[in-house]
Amino acid sequence: MISDRIAGPGYTAPVVVWLDTHAPAGATVYRGADFPDWQGGILSSGLVTQDLRLIMPQAGKKPRHLSIPIGKRVRDVDVDPDGKLYALTDGENGALIRIHSAAK
Repeated sequence: MISDRIAGPGYTAPVVVWLDTHAPAGATVYRGADFPDWQGGILSSGLVTQDLRLIMPQAGKKPRHLSIPIGKRVRDVDVDPDGKLYALTDGENGALIRIHSAAK
């Protein structure tokens, strides 16, 4: 932790604060058909937390959060032109992982 302050006079309070060490490495805005409820959500890849974090903005409310465990350091996350979601892990045995909806 760099500071115990997340807001103060003259500063705008952040919308999202992670007090654990997520260590984001990449991010993307979700635009695809596999997860219709995630449209416009921000996906962040986590090196330390070994997950993807979804932040869903909600007008006038705190954003909704979801953690998708991957179990390996996630270097990047992206959506291909067909709307499919991928995560890239790093390390000696890094992998490109397609994330599927449980509904499909």
